[in-house]
Amino acid sequence: MRFKSPTVGEIVAKYLRANGYDGLCSGECACILHDFAPCDSMSEECQAGIKTTVREARKRGFEYMEGEDDDWAVIAEFPKEAK
Repeated sequence: MRFKSPTVGEIVAKYLRANGYDGLCSGECACILHDFAPCDSMSEECQAGIKTTVREARKRGFEYMEGEDDDWAVIAEFPKEAK
């Protein structure tokens, strides 16, 4: 059997899952693990983040990017378990 080397996206997604993150965010976009990197490219500015409501992100003063339906956001914060 041939070894298939993992892609950068697969490596990043595995890290995010293993450490309790929900997705990535940057000033340009946000994505969550079940629809990971739909842009097919990750910027070096992407940060690991957690999914929250847009309301909570605003209330806490985070810069965030809203999801497609505008009811969720990914913010660059450690998962609760990691604190």
